[in-house]
Amino acid sequence: MLRVVRVEGHSFVSTYLNRDSVVLDFGMNRGDFASELVKRCGCRVIGLEPVPVLFDALATSRHITVEQRALTGRDDIEALLHVNADKAASLVGSFAAPDSDMAVVRGVTLERFMSDHGVQRADLAKFDVEGAEVEALERAPDEVLLQLRQLTVEFHDFVDPSLRPRIMDIHRKMERLGFRRINFSVSDYDVLYLHAELGVRGRDVAVITAQKFWRGARRRLMAKLDPAADKDRW
Repeated sequence: MLRVVRVEGHSFVSTYLNRDSVVLDFGMNRGDFASELVKRCGCRVIGLEPVPVLFDALATSRHITVEQRALTGRDDIEALLHVNADKAASLVGSFAAPDSDMAVVRGVTLERFMSDHGVQRADLAKFDVEGAEVEALERAPDEVLLQLRQLTVEFHDFVDPSLRPRIMDIHRKMERLGFRRINFSVSDYDVLYLHAELGVRGRDVAVITAQKFWRGARRRLMAKLDPAADKDRW
């Protein structure tokens, strides 16, 4: 049975992950997502975190590799990063708070990043890059996207509704490539794409969807019983 889990706000099928898996983590923040995956399945995580203070605090190991670059749609550019007081950062100026700080970081495309690290297949890729996911996925070549078995994406049309048409185009692009799309959210802040090679069928989607509703109900109940409970763990 396919098992859906939610870690740090990102839903995916844990059944497809094991100690031989490579996971790409774009927008590592404090490393909680990466650490949890290593703890649970012993996989290798390779990621990006552009915010200097967050990057400096990240712990690396033989399982976790991180670079201080930003995921972009164009390669090797100097990108202006807007860093808010809570350390949330975006390359999209409209996402920035009036008092945000600025930092210049190097940009890297999905294709170049995977090539730099010799990744020809990843069992999971997490995109949490505050709006930059749109251009990155728009410009990613088909053959590169097809090297990813799962993509868990936080789209940001809830911040900027003008992104909605471009996000819909990405949905159509992924479906054209044979990915199944499952939306775990009211908007698109928790979207999962599953590669056609995984053989996910209609009844599998029904099982995953049922888990989604059960998990949501359980999470709401836990929040009422214990507001401090860690609701995102496996």
